[in-house]
Amino acid sequence: MKNNHKRIDLSKEITVAPDNFSKQEGKRQFKENTKVIEELQNKLLAQGKYSLLLILQGMDASGKDGAVREVF
Repeated sequence: MKNNHKRIDLSKEITVAPDNFSKQEGKRQFKENTKVIEELQNKLLAQGKYSLLLILQGMDASGKDGAVREVF
């Protein structure tokens, strides 16, 4: 069986927003991405074969709890 898992090196990922990134734009992108995640989760659920793992990283009071409530 072929392993199609993509490995991600988190140390190479950018963890701060660009200087010109507004809170309003962040909220817009959050809503857009939430819809995409919901569609993908529904497809995974329908197949009954795969699961989805999301990892949220952030400092205390960065909004992780709110994001989990909003998405799930």
